[in-house]
Order: sequence, then C-alpha cells, then structure tokens
Amino acid sequence: MAEKRIQILSDAEVNELFSAPSFNEHDRRYFFSLNDAELQAVRSVRDRRNKCMFVVMLGYFKSRPIAIIPKYNQIKTDFRYVASDVLPGLGIKPFNLGFRGFSVQKGQLPCNRPSSLVCRALLLFQ
Repeated sequence: MAEKRIQILSDAEVNELFSAPSFNEHDRRYFFSLNDAELQAVRSVRDRRNKCMFVVMLGYFKSRPIAIIPKYNQIKTDFRYVASDVLPGLGIKPFNLGFRGFSVQKGQLPCNRPSSLVCRALLLFQ
C-alpha cells in the first residue's frame, strides 16, 4: 500500500521558499549590512570571493531563515552589489557553492565541516 503524504505547500510555494530572494536596492542595503559580529566572521574568511558569498548567504538567511544553495546566475546581482558596495575591491569571477548531495527540502545542512560558509552564517544566529 502506498504511503500518503500531506502536502502543505504547493510546488510553486516550495520553489519560492527555497529559491534566492529577490531584493530591491533598499533590501540589499538592509540585508547585506554587517554588524560587528558579522564583520568579524567575514574577516575570518581568507578568499575575497568567499567573503562576498558569505555576506550574500548571510543576507539571504537574515531575510528568510532557510539555508539555500543558489547557482551564480540566481544571485549575480546581489553578489555584484556585495563585491562592489559592501566589500569593495578587485573584480570576482562567477562561481557556485558546489555542495553536492545536499537537499534543502530534506533539511540536510552541509555542516560536516565547521568552516563551511553556510555553517558560519548559521552559527551567527545561535
């Protein structure tokens, strides 16, 4: 006998919940601003593009406390904003986080390494 599952959210609602948020300029300034603890965490990251991705992921987590694994084309506007306005410096080539075998819908977090960017962002909110 097939097991029935209750479906609380539609597929469109699940996609919206687990996709990168769409920010306007005001939202970007608000969610990507850093307090002292966040700035200290950013400074602990060595590579500049990882610092920028950390700020982007932290901003997304501030707006919606759900860990997402976006592709670069989904976040490029926010990434460029962080790279130019929040952490200005040299240009950055596009890249993805690259977590394999990670399922946001199943609630699995890629925290097997405490140094991972997502884990650092989540630890700030504990």
